[in-house]
Amino acid sequence: MTDFAKQNPVRSSFWGETDDLSLVDAALLTFGIEPFSLDKYIEVAGEPVTLDELPNGFLLRIEALRSSIRAGALRTIALSYDNHERIDENHTRIKTADFVAWCAAKQLPHNIPNRTGPQPLTKWPWGDYETELLCKMATAAKEWWSTYDPAAPGTAPTNQEVKDWLVGQGVSDRVAESMATILRADGLQTGPRPR
Repeated sequence: MTDFAKQNPVRSSFWGETDDLSLVDAALLTFGIEPFSLDKYIEVAGEPVTLDELPNGFLLRIEALRSSIRAGALRTIALSYDNHERIDENHTRIKTADFVAWCAAKQLPHNIPNRTGPQPLTKWPWGDYETELLCKMATAAKEWWSTYDPAAPGTAPTNQEVKDWLVGQGVSDRVAESMATILRADGLQTGPRPR
């Protein structure tokens, strides 16, 4: 039997960022198997994975997910049926957060990190990707918009102030103007603001 869990550990961070799962993905995750490892196996072996290569209880786990959907205990965002009128485990999709709650209720491992909302990036707002201009725009956002209060429009800088500051940081006039526009708060009226 191929040990998918040992050969391909679950990429928890990837699945933690995924909003929804197929029932196959969900069942595999409860066994600690990276769902993409099956695709990789098929590509290398040139043949599909057989049931005897999957952990004992895999089909029972799929059936438990189907039963929970039928009982209304697990909501779907896409519901599909196969040729045998069963809930299709490949095309039916459930929300990742609902799956995590379902696993908790069933006392099953899910191998997905807890998330209470969007996961913070290490750097605002592009993650680890960085360019000189992105750094300057991020600095301008902090410098000019961190104290903005939507309830007090006078706290907003003008585009000209932000543009002039960016030009002073070595950004070209045209790019500075674009950055200032991108950073501008949504719905803010143009023109002078009360101070």
